[in-house]
Amino acid sequence: MHPAPFTLAYDLLVTRWDPVQPRHVWQAAAEYDRLGQDEFLACHGFGPATAYLLILDGKRYDSKAILGVAYQYATGGPLGPHDFSGGVHGAAGVLRSMGFEIANIRDRGPVQTCDLPIWPNSARR
Repeated sequence: MHPAPFTLAYDLLVTRWDPVQPRHVWQAAAEYDRLGQDEFLACHGFGPATAYLLILDGKRYDSKAILGVAYQYATGGPLGPHDFSGGVHGAAGVLRSMGFEIANIRDRGPVQTCDLPIWPNSARR
């Protein structure tokens, strides 16, 4: 019997992001603050967020770029923008499952905090 597609996708998602801990996200955010958005994104090869922002202490961060750099802090290996998705089932969902606040900017109205699904067995530590 083969696993359900969602189960397989979930297992791959958790396996990839398991090394990333909240401290790695905070390290990436500190680098972002130090370099500024433009230099941080250029340095790591990411573009600006188009739908989801990470909110830390009231500051807005490009969620996909932060998670990609957090992965590098956690593993020592780079993860570029084409290696993973930034949406609900990608960076935004992973960060949310770790307990971080995510905002949806897609509607271009006031920033709304997302109520994204929390993955079973989330990585909150």
